Amino acid sequence: MSELHLPAKTAAIFEWLSRGLFLSQNSQDHTHQSLYQAVEAYFEALHGYFLPLGFELSKGPGYFYFSREENRSTSEDKLEKLFRYLDYIEILLLQDPHLSLGRVHATADLLHLIRQQPKARNLMRKLSVKGGEDLGEKLKNMLKNLEKEGWLAFLDEEGSQFILLDSMHYLLHMMEAVQKASGK
Repeated sequence: MSELHLPAKTAAIFEWLSRGLFLSQNSQDHTHQSLYQAVEAYFEALHGYFLPLGFELSKGPGYFYFSREENRSTSEDKLEKLFRYLDYIEILLLQDPHLSLGRVHATADLLHLIRQQPKARNLMRKLSVKGGEDLGEKLKNMLKNLEKEGWLAFLDEEGSQFILLDSMHYLLHMMEAVQKASGK
């Protein structure tokens, strides 16, 4: 039997992806960039290694993630979370209709748009994120949620600038599927 060649970072890759997070090619975090490169270089070996553990290593354009069969309650929780992210995307699309991944976005510009456009303001008020009626706080918390889940990266400590990561392709694909299913 041939020996399986895995990267030294296999445990770190598993730890990150098994939490339901993505590894994106354009991540601003050096550790995540290193993990992405290891998965890219060893994709076939890692796929074969994780599969018997119940995790299928999957890839999209510029990102990697685990997919697996879920029980019904877990699937429902994930679906609820997905719909929340789709609401977030709807707000981001108002600022950038093409949702340019990797482009630098200014948080202040997005907040200005939210305050000026009634549709954006209404969408923001409906979101179930912390911040009460303060649109700035709600936006800050929405962006922090997206960062925590690996969909965007802040470019500074204050969170005044951010980029959308390649993993956002996954959400855009889901959004298109939902729109297609609902006939929109």
